Amino acid sequence: MLEWLLVAVLLVAILIFFHKQGGCEFKINQIAWSERLTKGTGLLGERVPLVFQNVPPVAFWTQQDCMMRPCYGEVPVFADKELGSWLVETDGSTVCPWTSDHAKLLGSLSGLGLWTERELNPLVHSPSMLSLWYQPDVSCWAGSRGLWRSRGRWTCLFVTEGAVQVSIMPGTCIKALPPSWENLYPSQLTVFDTPFVADLKFMDIVLRPGHLLVMPNHWLLSWLSLEGSAVCPMVCCIEYHTPISRFVRT
Repeated sequence: MLEWLLVAVLLVAILIFFHKQGGCEFKINQIAWSERLTKGTGLLGERVPLVFQNVPPVAFWTQQDCMMRPCYGEVPVFADKELGSWLVETDGSTVCPWTSDHAKLLGSLSGLGLWTERELNPLVHSPSMLSLWYQPDVSCWAGSRGLWRSRGRWTCLFVTEGAVQVSIMPGTCIKALPPSWENLYPSQLTVFDTPFVADLKFMDIVLRPGHLLVMPNHWLLSWLSLEGSAVCPMVCCIEYHTPISRFVRT
């Protein structure tokens, strides 16, 4: 019995070790959405950012959708108004005011989970046995979102309305960031925030409807509404977690 326990502990330790290995190469692969099942799996294996182009439009998580469907009122984001009413008052400078827990509730109500099951799972779960290993968490956001760390095996982002400028930064840059770096924006950091600002290397990627970004784990991400945009961007996020990434995250 003790031998099996030692084997299990060793196996978990090996899986955690490989999970913590992340790439930091500023290389972006791009392919058409229609090629995702033929070429996507191989490109995911390269562990670098990947952009899918010509993604068909979706009918969920748009401002019109939020104002028409009463289900969004079930999420207690605001005490004094419904989500649809809040969106009417927003613009491109809005910072998303809710937490990850609220975003996950919105994701489950919006229909993002069903879309993920139909459109993305066949790519990530190839071969099909991987469906037991990679499980998606879906969330919905409106407006800008400051720095956070991608811990799932893959993190997928796309916008249904508006446009965002996504800043991606390797996890190795954390040491050069301010101590409380969460929710900051790399493009707005100066020497007054951190004396090592010159060591911060990041890349900006513009996402509009029709594009989907896939990021490997351990990168830092943030997004801002694209300069000049008057529309509050509506952003969908899918994080594919393994049992190990969930364990490390807790």
